[in-house]
Amino acid sequence: IHHLFCKACGIQSFARGKNPKDGADMIAVNARCLDGVEPDTLTINKIDGRNF
Repeated sequence: IHHLFCKACGIQSFARGKNPKDGADMIAVNARCLDGVEPDTLTINKIDGRNF
């Protein structure tokens, strides 16, 4: 996965890469960077990255 960072503040804003299981394109967005989204109200789905 290629992680991308904000040049102004350094936060990891998003990432892109390939799903290791099927090779499909995938992205991850840091919800803390989205206007109008309260991260504390989101449902968290934990994944085992090592065995993903």
